[in-house]
Amino acid sequence: MGRKWALWVSLSTLFAAVALPAAAAAGEPQIDPANGKFPIPFFATGGTMELRVGGGKFVCTDYTAAGEITSATTGSIETSFGGCKAPGGIACTSPGQPSGTIKFAKSVFHLVYLTDAKTMPGVLVTPPTGGVFTTTACTGEIKGSGYMGQLEWPAPACGAKSTTFSFVYEVDAEGKQKYRQVTGTGTSYSLLAGGSTEIALVSTNTWTLEQQATVTCV
Repeated sequence: MGRKWALWVSLSTLFAAVALPAAAAAGEPQIDPANGKFPIPFFATGGTMELRVGGGKFVCTDYTAAGEITSATTGSIETSFGGCKAPGGIACTSPGQPSGTIKFAKSVFHLVYLTDAKTMPGVLVTPPTGGVFTTTACTGEIKGSGYMGQLEWPAPACGAKSTTFSFVYEVDAEGKQKYRQVTGTGTSYSLLAGGSTEIALVSTNTWTLEQQATVTCV
């Protein structure tokens, strides 16, 4: 057990996330509800998640989330990941949760553009007040500066209307998060665990909105 623990602590990285971007100055993608009213509640179930660091990987098998879109460009989300295991098969658990369940505190998300052309909508998730998403016996506090993913609506991405959409989180050839900067410039966001170890998140999460909405690229 000591060896397995040491392996995971050295790999020490989990989810992180964080600081608010002052980034939307040049325009952001916007959510337009069919009835014109906010908030728009949403929920999500299913899906898997991997946190990668070096050659190691932390795997969760069940994703759930609930939240609301509170304005055209922002919202809040609370997420849980079940079946979470560190290398060596050790279950990682947040305080007060069933074994293998990691629960993130309510966090704020911002709709952003991932490329300078402003045709690829995405999301930046920022940390709760205090900067800590959660704590687990495997990793201690999980924090960071933020993580980004691509918003995939039914084609075409901009101008599409739907009650469901997916956020896709990918890694690049170096094993780092594929998208790290709003419009590809400025502040570089990253996931951290153990204070300084960088990790990358691989996941596809589908949200279901309680009403139809359109994503508008501006």
